Amino acid sequence: MRHWIWLGVMGCAMGLPRDLGDVVGDEVRLQEVDALRHLHDASTRSDAIVKDAFRGSTLRMQEAPDPSAYLEALAAEHSGLPALQETVPLTVLTYNVALLRRTYLGVLVESPHMDARRDVLGEVFDLGYDVLLLQEVWNDEDVETLQAAARARGYVTWSGTPRLHENHGLMMAARATVVTGEVAVDEGVYRSQRKLEYWPGPNVRRGWLSMSFQLAGTSQRLTFYDTHATSFPEFWKVRNGQARELGRISRDAQGVVILGGDLNSGPYYPNDQWLDGSGSVVRDWWANATAWGLWQHYGDLKDMAALSGQADDIRWMRSVPDDWTGYLREPYGDASWCEGASKSLISGSDCNSLYHEQYAGTEYPSRLDHLMLRDAASHVRVTSVEMILQDRTVPVGEQKVELSDHYGVVANLLVDAS
Repeated sequence: MRHWIWLGVMGCAMGLPRDLGDVVGDEVRLQEVDALRHLHDASTRSDAIVKDAFRGSTLRMQEAPDPSAYLEALAAEHSGLPALQETVPLTVLTYNVALLRRTYLGVLVESPHMDARRDVLGEVFDLGYDVLLLQEVWNDEDVETLQAAARARGYVTWSGTPRLHENHGLMMAARATVVTGEVAVDEGVYRSQRKLEYWPGPNVRRGWLSMSFQLAGTSQRLTFYDTHATSFPEFWKVRNGQARELGRISRDAQGVVILGGDLNSGPYYPNDQWLDGSGSVVRDWWANATAWGLWQHYGDLKDMAALSGQADDIRWMRSVPDDWTGYLREPYGDASWCEGASKSLISGSDCNSLYHEQYAGTEYPSRLDHLMLRDAASHVRVTSVEMILQDRTVPVGEQKVELSDHYGVVANLLVDAS
C-alpha cells in the first residue's frame, strides 16, 4: 500500500548501495540470470550486468521487459518434479492489513475506515492458515489486538522489538501445531530507504522480520521472511536496494526459505507511462518491474505463483482498459474488468473499493503481494496460489468495504515429511 501522497513531491531517497559491485551477483551479465534475462532482452545494451539495474541511465529499456519465458520455464520445471512420497500440507498467507493512523506536521495520515476494519481484522486468524505474514500493523494497540486474537486461536506471533516495530509495522504468526524444535526470530531495517518516510514523515523505515522453525511432522527447517518494500514507481531504486539487501540476508538461512510480503511492484507493466484519471503522466513503470527479478536473483528465490503455473500477469496487465477519462468514476473506467481480474492474482487495484477511494486511477493495477521460495533440495511442492479476502464484508454506514485495501495471497504447499 502506498501512503503519504502529501509528501510525494518532496520525496528524497538514498542513492546507490555503497558496496554496489562488491557483492556476489552484482557483476553477473543480465542475460546469464534466468530471473533477469528479460531485462537484457528489453534493454538497449547488449552487455548489461546486474548492477546496471540500479542505474536508470545505464539500463534503458526500448520495450516492456516481458518475463513470459521465465514464468513458463518455472512452471514447467516445477511440474516436472517427482511426486513426494509422504508430505505435510502447509498454507502461507501474505496480507497487507492497512492499519495506519499517525499525525505528522499537523497532517493526519490514515488508512480508510480504520475503526470499522480493525474491529474484525482478528477474524483473519479464523481462516486457519498455518503461517501469516502481515504488513501495516503499525500501531501498538493494533499489534496487541491482533496478537491477542492470534494467541486465542492457537498461534505464536512475532512482531519484532518495540524499538523497530514502530518503523517497519510487520507481524508474523504461525499455528503452534506446525511449530516444533527451536524457534529463531530476527528483524532488521534496510539501509536503502526513502528518507522522508522516516522524518519529517510518519516514522517509517522499511524493514523485515524472520521466523525459523522445524515443521512438525517433517525433518525440514523452514525460515520465513516478511517484508514491506518502498512504494511509488519513482522510488524504484530504493526498492531495488531493498531486494538486494534481503536477498543476501535470506541466503544465509539453512533449509527451505519462504519470503513474502507487499513488495510494491509487479513482474510486468505493458507501458512505461501511465495516464492517471486526471490525465497526468506517471512514469518509470518498466524500472518499477526490475525489483521482482532482483528479489529472486539475490535470494536465489522463485516466484510461487509461477511455480504453480498461475502467474498470469502479462495477460491481465495487457487487458487493462486504457481510457483514463473514466478512472475516477469507476475502476479503470470499466468495472466489468474487475470481474475477470478477481480470478487473477492482481492484489493491488482499484477493483478494491478502499484502494479506489485512496488512489483512483493513479497507478497501474498489479500483483503487489508475493510469495517466493528457495528450496534447493526440492522438499516442497507448490500446489496452488490463490487470491482471497476480496469480498466487501465490513459495514461502514450504509455500504460495505473490504477488510483491507489489498487482497490476501495464499500459497498451498506440500512439504516432504522425510
